[in-house]
Amino acid sequence: MGIWGSKVDIKDEVNKNKRAVSKAIREVDREIQKLEQEEAKLMRELRIAVEKGYTESAKIFSRDVLKLRKQMEKLSLARSQLMGAELRLTSVKSQLQVNSAISDLNSIMGRVNDSTEISRIQGILKNVARESDKMDVKGEIINDSIDVAMGNESQPEEEEALVNKIYMEVCESVRQGKEKELAKANAKTPDINNLLSYSSNKDNFGDEGSGISIKERIKKLGEDR
Repeated sequence: MGIWGSKVDIKDEVNKNKRAVSKAIREVDREIQKLEQEEAKLMRELRIAVEKGYTESAKIFSRDVLKLRKQMEKLSLARSQLMGAELRLTSVKSQLQVNSAISDLNSIMGRVNDSTEISRIQGILKNVARESDKMDVKGEIINDSIDVAMGNESQPEEEEALVNKIYMEVCESVRQGKEKELAKANAKTPDINNLLSYSSNKDNFGDEGSGISIKERIKKLGEDR
């Protein structure tokens, strides 16, 4: 019953709660997106700190990254709970539609002089009504899902291990990046042995058509002086 004894339309209540859940899901998605952007920014700052050897600053950034990731995990869990609630409300709505269809069928069958069939349909109606009563279509399902998601805080030792893990992962990434840059630089630098070999071969040939090697010409120039 609603205010002043008015009858509450269950379908309207289901639709209203379904809209509330859908809105909450969108809000959670927006918050997760903001946290992802903030995490990307922190990771860039963390990488710069590691590259410059600022260990203390890097550890602080690692701790901030961990906090953001925990918040995102909680929001993701809350989102899963909300998605489950949304599916549940959709199921309730479908069940109410079936209930309405069965009620219409029961009205028709009431005119049929077959007590067995009428009894069977009435039993179905009672089961549907009983199941509908079990369904919680109230707004507190949103709060409950958030409360569940916000539990399970990690211990200090575990948190410190996770901070170090993030820090070491970035250190390893920086190390690999430097190795790649060094490999590229080496690939662009000519091999000195190849240059000497090329120069030696060129000296043996000398100038085209002269028949005198470069070394011999240098020696000759020295003697002339």
